[in-house]
Amino acid sequence: MTAERALAYGRVLTLLDDAYELDATDCELLRGAADALLFASEVDSETFEAICEARALAHSLVDAGRCRMELAAGLLVALRGCGPPDLPRSMTSLRDQRFSKHPFWSRVGR
Repeated sequence: MTAERALAYGRVLTLLDDAYELDATDCELLRGAADALLFASEVDSETFEAICEARALAHSLVDAGRCRMELAAGLLVALRGCGPPDLPRSMTSLRDQRFSKHPFWSRVGR
């Protein structure tokens, strides 16, 4: 674990504490993913599964209108920061076909 990864973990916890739209189960899954990533030395099956579950949850929350795009994207970026440096950016992105025309992405660029 590095200081940068610890700071990213703190950002995840802060975002979760401020995320009124998420329920306890959502927060537990995301916190679990952050825990798995924080202590991982490399991308392995456990970290891969944790980030895939977090990304799937973020997509489903946005799809259902239960979470703002900005919050979901911010959580995934913070989660990526918790993980080992070889964690692919694509694993922690909401950018895909479903959300490509969402106004959020026009503000942050491509």
